[in-house]
Amino acid sequence: MLLQLGYTITDWNSSNTNAPLVIIGREVLSSNYKLPTNLEIYISTGGKSIVFNQHPDSVLVKRGYRVSQYISRYVFPLDSVHPVTKGLDGIDFRNWCGNSTLTEAYPDYLDGKFKTDGRANVPYYSWHWGNRGGVATAAMEKPHQSGWRPILECEFDLAYSPLMELNYKKGLLVWCALDVEDHYEDDPVAAITVNNLIDYVVVKLPEQRNVFTAYIGDEAQEQLPLQSGVLYKKITSITDKVQLLICGNINKQQEQQLKQFILKGGKVLVLPKNEIGEFLGVQFNINDSFFGGKTIPAWNEARGISLSDSRFRTSHPTVLIEKGCDISMEGLLGKKTVGKGQIVFVQFNPLQFNADSFTYFRYSRWRQTRALNQVLANMGVSFINDDNIFKTNEKPLSNISLYGEWKVAFTKQLPGAKTLAEAYPDPGLSETASALVAAVAVESSMTEIPVLMEVEKVKTSWAGLDGEMVYRKKVLVPKNFTTTSVSISLGTLDDYDQVYINGIKVGETDNRTNDTWNFNRYYLIPAGVLKEGENTIAIRIWDRYGGGGTTAGYTKRKLFIKQEKANTPGLYHADYRDDYELGDDPFRYFRW
Repeated sequence: MLLQLGYTITDWNSSNTNAPLVIIGREVLSSNYKLPTNLEIYISTGGKSIVFNQHPDSVLVKRGYRVSQYISRYVFPLDSVHPVTKGLDGIDFRNWCGNSTLTEAYPDYLDGKFKTDGRANVPYYSWHWGNRGGVATAAMEKPHQSGWRPILECEFDLAYSPLMELNYKKGLLVWCALDVEDHYEDDPVAAITVNNLIDYVVVKLPEQRNVFTAYIGDEAQEQLPLQSGVLYKKITSITDKVQLLICGNINKQQEQQLKQFILKGGKVLVLPKNEIGEFLGVQFNINDSFFGGKTIPAWNEARGISLSDSRFRTSHPTVLIEKGCDISMEGLLGKKTVGKGQIVFVQFNPLQFNADSFTYFRYSRWRQTRALNQVLANMGVSFINDDNIFKTNEKPLSNISLYGEWKVAFTKQLPGAKTLAEAYPDPGLSETASALVAAVAVESSMTEIPVLMEVEKVKTSWAGLDGEMVYRKKVLVPKNFTTTSVSISLGTLDDYDQVYINGIKVGETDNRTNDTWNFNRYYLIPAGVLKEGENTIAIRIWDRYGGGGTTAGYTKRKLFIKQEKANTPGLYHADYRDDYELGDDPFRYFRW
């Protein structure tokens, strides 16, 4: 691509490790190509690099980033005057001519590689049928808590970006997930974007990170930089060594020090105020029904912020900047110059939402977190997660899906009870069932099924019957599952059940539980029951009335190790949920 676009290129090797610009081509990192020098060291010492498309599963996901599950065909510039997108708009970044090829265009959904939702074998993310018109295959969800700055945005809530830049220590890294290699010959915008991007990085001077960022203020306000992984030092007295001072709620003596610091040229970011009042000559007031900002200013401090970051899910009482400085975003952002110094006021306040109770504000909390941290990054702050992109951080497996093929045997068939009063009591484990729940069993009498389902749906001759059945599955388990307690999640079973691992009963639900047909089963497997390698799970079920067995619509059956909450902040807000069926993955909605 670069040669055809007229560039002269030289291989990056051990003789030119200090090259002024390094371009890492498509899937170089995905293919585990050994770079001539450490990329992190190269960037941190002043190098500049553009990384073009890499397969998301082998690079981004392993580094803790969340990635779009769909090829993006509609992408939008954040800033109409940014050197990379100047003269281009959302029409230009839409439905590029040609086909994207980073991922398979027509995947085979029968080979078991793809996650399905258990409803008639419909793929969880709906059917993928063709890559024509793609603009970006693997847009990254904008990290909430890092120094990445998006240039383009796309997908759900405009929360994803296929083109982002990171000022890292003394250097600059640009991540380009645009499918330019597939489209530059067919669509002129792809070629223009490549040329603009290279021109931009060649002349762009990296914005070196602060050596000394400090925080002064109370513990309550400190939660904002602390929970986001901002690298700072907490101080109680201000010195001239501070390059950026993050200011929370302070006392009168500290306020006098702050004013002197600003007059002499200090740079200050004032964290959001929670009450009406005045601070440093700026007045704050409350809007009882605020929906968010409507415009983004052309300020350096606001680069990378999108309207999607500033808008709320619904109206919320919000303290805003009213007067006393230059004001933008309807009072969410302000700044003023005092003497030789500068003060930036931000009212992006993720702590204002009681989002744990009013869960519809959780996305708003994420967006406010990202907006606040984007301003901090634009002012030179570094984050604990900025180096994630350089490191594969593969954690030990903590979940093993039980989705897919099982075997079932209807071991005792009874005519269907006509009323609940005629429901059959559980007589206990039959001899046939006892043999099938053992660690080793003859499975020739069992019927293979693609997923767990109600027993009546396995064979037409079983429809309308009640009685006893056994489901059985073999699963491979890694070593880390054998030395600790592991939980098994089986969803709802109808009606009573006993669950066996390698012939050992680990849990049961019987007539002492009300509404067993609607009761989610979670059982604890003691350490030592599972073994490294192949293990057998057997579920004996007694259906006393009505439909029986397992429900096919539940896809989260799994073995899992409870993960301790991380002590350090991640790239994204900590309340993202993926541990239940209706989780936070936005792409699960698309198949509807």
